[in-house]
Amino acid sequence: MNSIEALQQSNFVGVSLFDLYAGENIELGKKSVAFSLSYQSLEGTLSDDEVNGKVDEVLALMNDKFSAVQR
Repeated sequence: MNSIEALQQSNFVGVSLFDLYAGENIELGKKSVAFSLSYQSLEGTLSDDEVNGKVDEVLALMNDKFSAVQR
């Protein structure tokens, strides 16, 4: 989660881990994680494109740093 916070994205409020699983249907030595990302602008409503772009940045970071793939 520190890696996500280190991106210092605009309008980023926080990240929390809400699921961690290793076991059946997950490759040996790997685990499934799920994060909740929160964004908020005090100036107006964020568009889907704005938020999706930020999520794509997080996914790219997770892939580069941890070889993570979105399921």
